[in-house]
Amino acid sequence: MIFSIVERYLHNPFPLWQSELSDSLAQNKLLASGIIKQDYSTNLFLNLPTENYIGVNKLQIAESGLVLEIPATETLPFFYEECGLSIKSLSKDQITGEIVKINAALTQIAEVPFISASLHSIVLAIQLLNQEDEDIDCSYSHPNVPFTIFVSTCSDLSKLSSLRVAESILHESMHLQLTLIENVIPLVRDSEAQFYSPWRNEMRPVGGVIHGLYVFRAIHAFYKELPLQDDLILQSFIQKRITDIESEINSISSFATNLALTDAGKTFAARLFEF
Repeated sequence: MIFSIVERYLHNPFPLWQSELSDSLAQNKLLASGIIKQDYSTNLFLNLPTENYIGVNKLQIAESGLVLEIPATETLPFFYEECGLSIKSLSKDQITGEIVKINAALTQIAEVPFISASLHSIVLAIQLLNQEDEDIDCSYSHPNVPFTIFVSTCSDLSKLSSLRVAESILHESMHLQLTLIENVIPLVRDSEAQFYSPWRNEMRPVGGVIHGLYVFRAIHAFYKELPLQDDLILQSFIQKRITDIESEINSISSFATNLALTDAGKTFAARLFEF
């Protein structure tokens, strides 16, 4: 069942967010892990006791089950250090403000309903990262924690800032989704092979490049699907992101024939170049 759903998606991935696919991937992973969705936490997938959390704060979208995790940093130092993550330290008073910011970003995403529905199947928990430079957004995900994303939030609550956070959330959710897809049907046959990544401006493993292609193709689709904005600053930002992403993707048009990809990977990559 899950194999046929994924196989069909790889051949015809548009729209890139499909609720049947996301639901099936999530249920398949949770079932294999023996974890009930409502009980999910990052600690569970890192084999740490959940009582080590300072608190788990529900976001104000009750039906999704999405939570903001505020872990005690002393319980996960090996993971954060290994991944180079700087977790944001929050007081109880600050938590409410961060939830408002994340909700504002989720509201932006909800303007494209089919994207929002798919995302809430894949992302069950969010942890917040420090943002050293206000102009540089930080985000991260890890294949060993399949339903958790790590993102930074901006200092203000403008629509532009909310859109930046929304992009980070979408970015990491698509990484998680592609990892779950690869667990069902491999896309890369040679994990050592490298290819130029326009997003890193350096040679990267082919597996990383197909992740970049998928993630940024999805962000491009999100911006194309967003309703027209009244705010000229937002319009300019969105158009620039669309133009930049198209340029980056077009710069690696030969990638779909890369011999390090499986046949399924080649088919999928070729479809992602279609605008």
